[in-house]
Amino acid sequence: RAVSSPLERCRQTLAPLLAARPELGEPTLDDRLGECHYGDWTGRKLAELAGEPLWRTVQDHASAAAFPGGESLRALSHRTVAAAREWDEKIAAEHGPDAVWVAASHGDVI
Repeated sequence: RAVSSPLERCRQTLAPLLAARPELGEPTLDDRLGECHYGDWTGRKLAELAGEPLWRTVQDHASAAAFPGGESLRALSHRTVAAAREWDEKIAAEHGPDAVWVAASHGDVI
């Protein structure tokens, strides 16, 4: 099975695989695999964000970062790991313990 963040760029990433493996059908969309919720940082240029005090934390100790008006990277990790574990269990229950699935997600998630 293919599972994807709902964002178009993730579905586009899966497109060549799904074209080669039509038996997989359309990807299952899972919001929990979505990109980090950056809150007030959304849409701002990296060059501008590099001047923010939080930038050093994001670069040096990402798990301690919490985006103003958004989510922490710790919360991002929690939701995406929980999703991956649930998909592991579901796929194994449906197809056996050696079954493989693919997730299409985002940089901070990965």
